[in-house]
Amino acid sequence: MELSNLCRFCYGSTGDGLSFTRTKKPKMRISEASRVLFGDKFTDGFGGIVLDTLFLVSILAGAAVTLGLGTPIVTENLAELFNIEVTFLLTMVVTLVWVLVFTFSAYVGLDKGIKRLSTLNMYLAGIFALFILIIGPGVFILSFFTDSVRQLFSSYIDFSLYTNALGTEGGSHIENHTIFWFAYNATWAMLHGVFAAVVSKGRTIKE
Repeated sequence: MELSNLCRFCYGSTGDGLSFTRTKKPKMRISEASRVLFGDKFTDGFGGIVLDTLFLVSILAGAAVTLGLGTPIVTENLAELFNIEVTFLLTMVVTLVWVLVFTFSAYVGLDKGIKRLSTLNMYLAGIFALFILIIGPGVFILSFFTDSVRQLFSSYIDFSLYTNALGTEGGSHIENHTIFWFAYNATWAMLHGVFAAVVSKGRTIKE
């Protein structure tokens, strides 16, 4: 599903990038990317306001779902690591720390905040991966990774589009999972498109 997610984000990035470079607007709005589709009258009028409002709502919805999914995972891991109980207070502390870190990184700017945070995240992920490979069953992990990649490529279409509409397998996890990720990616697609377009301004593909 992650490969499909990246593809959906690329759709928005392409459209927003073309709009951002051609219109030369000082501020990027999602309605500007739709100007060629709906025309100037629609974009400069009530229709443009509706599109920009939906864009803001999608950001809030995506952020809410991200916190809703991520906070319980972090909370459970911390409770398991430090042998403590999962409480409402612990969940609130994790949520507040998460929000404060993201808010501060966005406030100080792209180069000083988000860039450094992303770089730190990559280094920590690499160190953690090496630690797991060395301490844990490294050979099994590499073998299982290779098998997982094979399974992904051989069943990519099924993983991306299968919804079990006829209910032949019983249960509803598969179809709900697929539809949920379609909706979740849709909430973030516009924001990622605008973000990629703004960040990429003046940079080459190599950069």
